[in-house]
Amino acid sequence: MSGDILLERGSAEITLGTKQKTETKHKSKMESKLNLNIEIGEKTEVVYPNRRAPVFWAQVVPHTKFVVNADTVMDTFEFKGTLELRGGEIMYVGRNFYLKEGHLVFNANSDAIDPIVSFKAEIRERDTDGQQVKIILSAENQLLSQLTPSLSASPAKSEAEIMELLGQALLADSTDSDVPMAQIAIS
Repeated sequence: MSGDILLERGSAEITLGTKQKTETKHKSKMESKLNLNIEIGEKTEVVYPNRRAPVFWAQVVPHTKFVVNADTVMDTFEFKGTLELRGGEIMYVGRNFYLKEGHLVFNANSDAIDPIVSFKAEIRERDTDGQQVKIILSAENQLLSQLTPSLSASPAKSEAEIMELLGQALLADSTDSDVPMAQIAIS
């Protein structure tokens, strides 16, 4: 089967992982090949890692395109494309940051699904002087499985001041390490 598809409304959960190779292959009784060009419509979203406990969810920009190829004879699968993101939320250090821009680059195959992510999200807080501070959470070209975003502020604040504003002073030391986002987000 091949063709062009418009996915007007949908929701997808991103599940990271690698395919377990087995010694014995169970061949499908029905051999099939799939080559689809998919275009995203107006109401499509992605969620990671799942809808019950999302670390992030985002709306996909309409008219974003990707390709899905599968072949049961060759036991192959490919999911390629860049999903441009608009609007959504990212949970980090117990707070919801509002997604301003971002994208997920997929080059998935039969062996692994681990998109490269870039984003900018923000939240607004007030400092001890009552001044509004914009706290920015960002990442640039990082594997989703190894995501370690950075925090900055406008007007400029130290990392300790930012964490204090977020009410997470105890976690300030952990952000210097390479602790993946999924572990910190649930904290």
